[in-house]
Amino acid sequence: TQSTWGKRGIFPKDFVADFVEPPPPPKSDVCAKALFNFSAQAADELSFLKGDMIENILTTSDPAWWFGRLGRNEGIFPSGFVMIVEDPAAMTLQEFLVEQCSAEGVAKFDFDAESPDEINLREGDKITQIEATKTNEWLRGISNGQYGLFPSDYVALRRTKKIETLPGYVQRLVG
Repeated sequence: TQSTWGKRGIFPKDFVADFVEPPPPPKSDVCAKALFNFSAQAADELSFLKGDMIENILTTSDPAWWFGRLGRNEGIFPSGFVMIVEDPAAMTLQEFLVEQCSAEGVAKFDFDAESPDEINLREGDKITQIEATKTNEWLRGISNGQYGLFPSDYVALRRTKKIETLPGYVQRLVG
């Protein structure tokens, strides 16, 4: 006789299987910071917002997709949407400056986008929320309602916060 849900009885052994605890998911100490918003398109994908810290980063068989956890949610996401963070508790000077000195700019020349991740610029267009990329040749920002990449030498940059509002040690580094 066996018991289930507080009741005891006899039943055929072939009608049941032994319960085996599934192994815990693999663990990782690797964290990444979201560079862009990502909205899941499938149940196994992980949605996140720019700036979110994704934990437990694991690679998958496809190098374009990684697995990670954000809060209680887990799933796969495009690896190009995040940047691996060596020490999630530490903020680099570059990250601090980006947060404190967001930049705007004005297009110096016309630029015609050649790929879907680039934006068109016309001389004199205002560009806001300008961000650095991994290379010095390109920047990312918003112009005329479009968000994307453009050549860094096509824009005249200016800070939107005055340097005097930053702490003294930062003023000495960037001043």
